[in-house]
Amino acid sequence: MCIRDSSLAAVFTIPTNAVTLSPINPAQGPVGTEVRLVGTINKLGGAYSIWFDVDDNGTAVEDTLVKTGYAPASSYEVNTTFVVPACAGTDIGEEYVVTLQDNSTENTQDTTFTVVTARNLVVPEYVQEGDSIEIKMEVTGGIANTLNNFTVEVTDPAGTASMNYNVSFTTDAYGSGYNVTSFPADYSLGATSNFTGTYAVVANRTLPGEITNAATASFEVGLTNATAYIRFETVNVKTSGWAPNQNITVILQNPSMENVSVWENVNATDGTWTGDWMIPFDAPLGTYTAKVVNATGEDKTVASIQTFTVQSATLKVMITSQPEANYMRTETVTAKINITYPDDTFYNDSDLGTIKVRVYQGATNVANVTLDAEDFNATTNEWTISWVSPWNAALADDYRFVVKANEVVDATNPNKGPAADVSTTVFELLETDLNVASIYTTMSSYVQGEVVTVYFNATYMDGTAVTTGSAPINVTMSNGTSTIITATYVGANNRFEAKYTLKTQDPTGAWSAVLKPQALVDVEGNSGPSEAKATAFTVTERVVEDGTVSVKITPQSLNMKSNGRWVMAHIEVTGDYTTEDVDVSSIRLDGVIEPDEVQICGKGQVLVKFSRSEVQAYIQNTYGTSNKFSNVELTVTGEVAGTTFQDSDVIKVKQ
Repeated sequence: MCIRDSSLAAVFTIPTNAVTLSPINPAQGPVGTEVRLVGTINKLGGAYSIWFDVDDNGTAVEDTLVKTGYAPASSYEVNTTFVVPACAGTDIGEEYVVTLQDNSTENTQDTTFTVVTARNLVVPEYVQEGDSIEIKMEVTGGIANTLNNFTVEVTDPAGTASMNYNVSFTTDAYGSGYNVTSFPADYSLGATSNFTGTYAVVANRTLPGEITNAATASFEVGLTNATAYIRFETVNVKTSGWAPNQNITVILQNPSMENVSVWENVNATDGTWTGDWMIPFDAPLGTYTAKVVNATGEDKTVASIQTFTVQSATLKVMITSQPEANYMRTETVTAKINITYPDDTFYNDSDLGTIKVRVYQGATNVANVTLDAEDFNATTNEWTISWVSPWNAALADDYRFVVKANEVVDATNPNKGPAADVSTTVFELLETDLNVASIYTTMSSYVQGEVVTVYFNATYMDGTAVTTGSAPINVTMSNGTSTIITATYVGANNRFEAKYTLKTQDPTGAWSAVLKPQALVDVEGNSGPSEAKATAFTVTERVVEDGTVSVKITPQSLNMKSNGRWVMAHIEVTGDYTTEDVDVSSIRLDGVIEPDEVQICGKGQVLVKFSRSEVQAYIQNTYGTSNKFSNVELTVTGEVAGTTFQDSDVIKVKQ
């Protein structure tokens, strides 16, 4: 009978995945090679180590650790790189064990990498005539603790190949070593760097064992101290290898082959001459030529001539005044910069080509500002950046001005800059205040039944009109009763308006309308005004010409629980007027209820139909009668031939 030991099962779990390795890439190379390793480990998202068998004893683990890391959280995969460490090799290459280890299980998988010996000549790319050149012969990953000997040979532009020197050094335990020589001083008699052109360098190994062309290199010798310049920089010209006190002529020519600087019949003291030319701010861009000729005799075996390039100058941009920490929308955000040429002279309004400044919110370019001559202050040599943020700009605390690389250009040359982006400190945008100067009514006095219009204009801080949002207006009657009307923007009139229809029962006397502080709010949450704005007007009683019309209301008994459709007003026109004189659009019941239908029933008869449900709701809300039966007076108003009329009738209301 077999008994399962559950405690052992808990400890010795079987890995759900194997440690594997794909072929590494590359599989061979010198010390310092970056190698891609792809494989798998036992544990999802587990830790791993990569070992390199530097001592070459066949086991890499616990030798040289070249990389550690973790597989992705939901993966067994390892996909990474490591750098081959210092180690010895052979002329034919040395194979080393590389091991991937799962740290949780200590399971491993091996592969190999072949270290190839690297032999290099290290020389400068460019020097001037007559300069001393360091030539470094180095070996890495070679045979350990071994004497190396190389013959280094330099061939000049004239074809002289006899300039050589024997270089020796002993490698260390990792097969690395080097030696540095000075050309032409250390080299054979006649070695020189007095010719312009390309010098070829070859190293041939003589120990341990011969290798021809074990390493090669080259360097350039010229007249100038560089091969590329920008405007305002100084070109240093140096020529050597002339007879002592020889007179020479040195010429610099622009891309059009026009002379820009000539040193004629100058004396080459000790066979060497140097001179400087500062490149003007408006020098033509392109390829220049430098050449030297013997003013009185024969020239050198190799002509002293070379080319160099001149590029536009890089303008420097410096922030001299940062933005404030925060601004309100539509407020003007400012910062100041100065711009200088490489010689520290200021870029001013006469130099102005384009200056583009970007506005960023986080990583998003939300606006651009182009500076004009008026933005320059000649006293301080500063340029002022100004940006009026929109009323609906995002509220954020990570706005900034950025002058991007090469977006400042001078007028005609063109020099440009800065070399890299220049940014101000960040600033925050907050909700802005809405300005309201005053509120008004369309008339100073109104008659009961007329419409009161309250209006006002609102602006942002930059003076642009507010056209969105709404505001409650508090209307206070002469008896102290208040009501709220809402002002919205009326595009046809270019202003905010709120309307109130006066009822025949509204009190007469002095009324007022008030816009409270911060009551106006636009769609982006900006609000204002900062203080209350008020206006006053008067309401007078409606004057009605007697005898013009008579009104009869039906039904005379109104059952509030009835589902009837209409309450009707029978209007009889008397005197000199006819039904054609009645302005049917002006007819109202108690000054507030508009008719649903108007019928002309004869020369002097007008039938007006009002919604029964609307009339019943009005009676209930206005009179609030609780008696089973009560009498209610209803008034019909309107206009006949431009003259207002009013007549009332009493009906019985049953609850």
